[in-house]
Amino acid sequence: MTEADKLNTSPNNGTDNKMMESIGAANSLDLRRDGYGRAYGVQQNDAQVHLRDYWRIVRRRLWVPISVVLLTVTLVTIYMLRSPSIFEGQTTVQIDREDTASLDVNSKELKILGPEDTQYINTQLKNIQSPTTAYKVTKVLDLEHNQKFVPKGGREALKNDVIVTSGGDEQQAERNRLEPYVEALLEKVEITRLRDTRLIQIKYRHTDRELAKKITDTWAEVFRDENLTTRKQGNRDTASFLEDQISKAKLELIGSEEKLMNYRRNKQVIDFGESEKNTVINRLDQLNSELLRAENDRKTLQAFYDLSRTIPDISTLPEIQKDPQVQELSKKLTDLKEQKAKLDVEYTPEWPAVKQVAQQIEELESQKRAAYKRIQTALENQYRAAEEREKFLRKAFDEQRGETVDQQSLAVNARMLQQAVDTNRDLYNKLLTSQKDVTVSSAGIKSSIRITDYSALPRIPVGPKRLQNILLSLLLSLVGGVGLALFIDYINNKIESVEDIDRYLSIPVLGVIPVFPLEGKERNRVMGSGSQKQLGVIGTTAMKPSTGTALVEVDNSSSIAESYRQLRTAVLLSSASHAPRTILVTSSQPAEGKTTTSTNLAISLSQTGASVLIVDCDLRRPRLHKVFGVKNSRGLSNYLSGTGELASLVQPALPNLFVLPVGPLPPNPAELLGSSRMKQTIDLLQGSFDYVVLDSPPVASFADSLILSAMVEGVILVVKAGYTSREVANRTKTHLQTVGAKVLGSVINHIKLQPHDYYYYSTYYSRYYYRDESSESSEEKIKD
Repeated sequence: MTEADKLNTSPNNGTDNKMMESIGAANSLDLRRDGYGRAYGVQQNDAQVHLRDYWRIVRRRLWVPISVVLLTVTLVTIYMLRSPSIFEGQTTVQIDREDTASLDVNSKELKILGPEDTQYINTQLKNIQSPTTAYKVTKVLDLEHNQKFVPKGGREALKNDVIVTSGGDEQQAERNRLEPYVEALLEKVEITRLRDTRLIQIKYRHTDRELAKKITDTWAEVFRDENLTTRKQGNRDTASFLEDQISKAKLELIGSEEKLMNYRRNKQVIDFGESEKNTVINRLDQLNSELLRAENDRKTLQAFYDLSRTIPDISTLPEIQKDPQVQELSKKLTDLKEQKAKLDVEYTPEWPAVKQVAQQIEELESQKRAAYKRIQTALENQYRAAEEREKFLRKAFDEQRGETVDQQSLAVNARMLQQAVDTNRDLYNKLLTSQKDVTVSSAGIKSSIRITDYSALPRIPVGPKRLQNILLSLLLSLVGGVGLALFIDYINNKIESVEDIDRYLSIPVLGVIPVFPLEGKERNRVMGSGSQKQLGVIGTTAMKPSTGTALVEVDNSSSIAESYRQLRTAVLLSSASHAPRTILVTSSQPAEGKTTTSTNLAISLSQTGASVLIVDCDLRRPRLHKVFGVKNSRGLSNYLSGTGELASLVQPALPNLFVLPVGPLPPNPAELLGSSRMKQTIDLLQGSFDYVVLDSPPVASFADSLILSAMVEGVILVVKAGYTSREVANRTKTHLQTVGAKVLGSVINHIKLQPHDYYYYSTYYSRYYYRDESSESSEEKIKD
């Protein structure tokens, strides 16, 4: 029986006829049709980030900055309202120049001399905010027993911080006991200098206005009195110190003069060595010059001597060649050798004349070697003599250098003793001058600190700045909330929006499927008013959408139905030449909605009047038979294994929609799908139906989808919003493009549309349009 006869057994004659007509042409079809590239995608510009991209991220997670702002502002507001008002006392102090009176005896004129102004004021600033000043203020105001000084609940903390010491005097023990109160004062006091003036402002803030005023005024008074006491005590200490130093300096001067005299007497040092300098050093220089010449002569002779011992041919030595005896012997030897050469031509070596000449040559050679030895011995003797002369001069040079060093050392010591005498004399004279100055200035001591303005009783609090702090917390929390939203988006690698598809996958978005409502009024509106609409009727069996599968024939005005209609339109217009007839729907991972997408796409295509076949190619976990309520006893696996007829395996589900289930699950799904029979099956179905939709397993789990993707005219990649990671989706797209698949685009599924999304407004307008249309039809019925 032929393949055409098998297809005649199909209950749908019209469909069977179309299938039979396409049998011959299906095997010759080239799946890589014109108009389809290797992969279909959009070209993204270089990753340019605009402010609107950040705005979309913030709008997507608007709850994050709103929550941060509400929480922060609420806490800050509560804290500000519970915080007590703070008052500030302010006292102004003027620091005058601290002058020291001195009398110039020579000119008999009174001069005022004082320290450098900036350093003095900076020193006073450090003194006014020292722990010593704070300690005296604490004692004067008896802050230890003042109930208003420490806020409520803080006195116990101060008492716990008291350091107990063993030993020491009473004042030190008291300072240790009051140290927590001193630290509390220093934490809140503020000492500032008014620019380009000698005025110092003392500020102190406290919740009690009277205590703030008292502390600043008392602080200024304590500092003023302490300055005057210190200056008077310092003058007395200076006078006493000068008397002691003058006595010591006088003794040091006498002692240094005595040491200089004894040294010059014992060492016979008449002067400081200037007269002996030329003679001693000139002699040392002369010995140094002779030593250098002797050293050079020794090195030259040593070089000749070493050369005579190491040279291969000693006759080439310059000293030997210049020797007269050697030259004479060489000349005689040359003549005899010439004579012997002539005799050797005519006579044999035994001839008496030849023997006589040979004997003379041997005697001359012996004399020549003796001359060489004599010259070599002479070179050695010259070298040894030069070496001994060098040693003698070096010894004389070392002795003269030691004598010179001794003379210089004595002169240096004498000069050092003289300098000590001069230094002690200068110090003694300066101390006497300083003692006179202190005596003159002691009569005119006065305080250089005076209080110009006492603090007034504060009336208006200076803190806390409640409104400013609340506004600042609002601004900072807003910035922090926006930053937190951006950070959450940064660490989130899931695809959540259409922009993510464009940015990370660079393929067009064919459809956006919103979240299908599971319960409530929204689900009833989507499924239709009243009872839920049935998907379709085959015979007498009614089919309803299975759990988790949103089918488009629920309510024409629903956002779900409109989304799948937009997907259908995008697929039909995805190619410039003609719409793809064989479409593979796949995903990266399980549970991304590929079965739901393929089902609804097939139903949407069938609503156009075209004949559509949906094939369940998931030979591991099939679901289409459950969705459409068809039998799964026989299906695609039977035909691929050669145990069934294709026409008898196709089952009608809806008008213009047919289903080819999986059938029994085979043990080798990849081998069946990758066989040539599978390609022939797709070609055959393509010739029999207008559109063939294939539902396949996930790409990341199995190779089935990669095998099928090369056999169809287009592939749709389903991405579940908030579930599929960018890396997995991008890797899936890369795998599909590697095997030559024509990726038409992606469908982002289960997305929660935000009011600022384009697709949100598209859905809203479609619902508004259908609602107006339905309301108009209702009004017409009422009028009728």
